[in-house]
Amino acid sequence: MRLGMTATLLGVILAELYATSKGIGYYTTHFSESFEPQNLFALVALIAAAAIILNEILRRAENYFGKWRE
Repeated sequence: MRLGMTATLLGVILAELYATSKGIGYYTTHFSESFEPQNLFALVALIAAAAIILNEILRRAENYFGKWRE
């Protein structure tokens, strides 16, 4: 389940790089093309924090709902 979340998050970001005029992917491209590294690093840190938080939520849900496997 957590592996699927990682692939989904990556897919959404990659799709936004090419298909939208707003969103995380758009701003990633914009900040890298306009040489704004402080904004780009902040965006990357935000994406990483969101991935860590989602991973932790799913890990706890797996532990809670997967007690029957023990």
